[in-house]
Amino acid sequence: MKDMVRLYDRLDNDERVRLFFEAAARQDIEELDRLNDTCPQKTYRGEDWNYTRKKQRIYDAALIYKIGNDRAVIGALLALVGFLIYDNDDDVESCAEVFHRAIGVYKGRQLAWQQFCDRLDISGETLTKVLELEDTYAIEFLISLDLGLEAEPDKEAQARCHELLTTIIS
Repeated sequence: MKDMVRLYDRLDNDERVRLFFEAAARQDIEELDRLNDTCPQKTYRGEDWNYTRKKQRIYDAALIYKIGNDRAVIGALLALVGFLIYDNDDDVESCAEVFHRAIGVYKGRQLAWQQFCDRLDISGETLTKVLELEDTYAIEFLISLDLGLEAEPDKEAQARCHELLTTIIS
């Protein structure tokens, strides 16, 4: 094993990363420690860590927000497909409930995003533009359909989303 350890300092980054994940898959803690301990050390200069971390956390929160919104849109689209393929009144009613819930969740998440932006003292419009969170035409179309439901924002979804976004930047 000693001969092998002497070779660790010759590994390039790709080799070291591959060996790291292979050792992790085997749950070989000693190997992981050797790989990390023999990794070349460098010194870097950069932006203040608190500033950089805050920016990154806002990006992370935006990504999670966007994924949740996309899930709500997909749910609404699937319910709309149900409207088109089902003949049974019970199935159509179930689709209407799913559609209504998905739009409510989406609207609740929008309110949570606005609360999040207000807390940061950055306009929602600014963050939406910078982080490329513009809504798709699909959600605008779905909301415009109304389907006689006029979904209200889901307060539970709003609270969950707000808590998640707030936790990410804490």
